[in-house]
Amino acid sequence: MSAYVQRVAHGPPQEDVDLPGQLEDRSVDLAEISTDAAPAMFIDRLDPLGHSILYGTGGVGKGALACWWIVQLIRTGHRVLILDYEKHPEEWSRRIGSLDPGVHTSGLVRHLAPDTPIRQAADEIAWTCNTHELDYIVVDSAVMACGPDPLKPEAAAEYAAALLAITRPVLTLAHVTKLDDARYPFGSVFWHNLARTTWSLSGTDDEILLRHRKHNNYRGMGTYSLKITWSDDGKLREVYERVYGATILDRVKTLLEDGPLNIDEILAGLNDEEHKSVTKKILYNTLRKGVPTDLRMQAGVYSNA
Repeated sequence: MSAYVQRVAHGPPQEDVDLPGQLEDRSVDLAEISTDAAPAMFIDRLDPLGHSILYGTGGVGKGALACWWIVQLIRTGHRVLILDYEKHPEEWSRRIGSLDPGVHTSGLVRHLAPDTPIRQAADEIAWTCNTHELDYIVVDSAVMACGPDPLKPEAAAEYAAALLAITRPVLTLAHVTKLDDARYPFGSVFWHNLARTTWSLSGTDDEILLRHRKHNNYRGMGTYSLKITWSDDGKLREVYERVYGATILDRVKTLLEDGPLNIDEILAGLNDEEHKSVTKKILYNTLRKGVPTDLRMQAGVYSNA
């Protein structure tokens, strides 16, 4: 081995160096760190160790979906703290009580409305979690909790640092910019980069889409069609998530009830201005997966199986 290769492989000669002051070596040999697979996501939606973000425009259904996720967290053995910076305690109570009265009265969901930004309230939040043995936190919302302008890079950094101090996994509800850039919370790559997993929520009452945008350590969950129903007296009745491709297939099967169609005719029927546009590639993949269990295809024409 040449002297150059030796220097690259082994580095410079080792010398004893004293650390300044009272410092001690806290580095760890990488080989001593576990290579086990990451723990399973909570309810197949939330990072079990770090920060998850659910974001979208106002009124699209973030709060209703968060309530549904809280119900599922409790059902799967967790204890949740709602950090309500927007100060709507009755809304949280009413919605969770409507979805599952048993969860509502279980004593496993607590509500806290901090008066200071999360970086200043971190000690109180951690104390509350320790006292009541709470292992998951939902924050509503980032724009109120972070303190500074959320579009500034330091706001995302300070928020992430506060969550590390609290030492609990967190779901944060956030918004998009006025331009409705659904790629990132607040249209900011800083919020996106400092979270472990992100979900965007977009659309209208006719069709709301839940997209898994970021997924460190996990496979992408894809896109879901979200259905939220309310009773006549304004109570939240049902939140239903369904794989988006399945809803396209159901719509295709409805179109084919009137007779066989080719792919261009199906595409024209799907893109009826009442639903979010479907690309030809997405439609092709959906049709391919539907044959032969749900659909038949012969000579370029599709029909129901």
